[in-house]
Amino acid sequence: MRVNVYAEELRPITDKKGDRVTRIWKQVVESLPKPHQAIQILLGDRDIHTDNQAGKDDDTPAIKFWYYSENERELLVRIFEKALVELRKPEAMGE
Repeated sequence: MRVNVYAEELRPITDKKGDRVTRIWKQVVESLPKPHQAIQILLGDRDIHTDNQAGKDDDTPAIKFWYYSENERELLVRIFEKALVELRKPEAMGE
């Protein structure tokens, strides 16, 4: 699976509705003793509309990086750290 996020979809990390990069919890598998967690990154414009039983229906485009264990969390940390190293290289700044 490949996910492409084009520059036009990038937004500031906060907006008038709050943070656009958050950590969330969800009991994905009932038999597990604790919930999964995810880093959620909202992309594009917010798309919140019609009420539903849980509140507002949020169709804002997002990417979620799920993890359950400490090893998975550490792997995500290393992935994001490596991405930052690459982004900070002078040649990543373009023209």
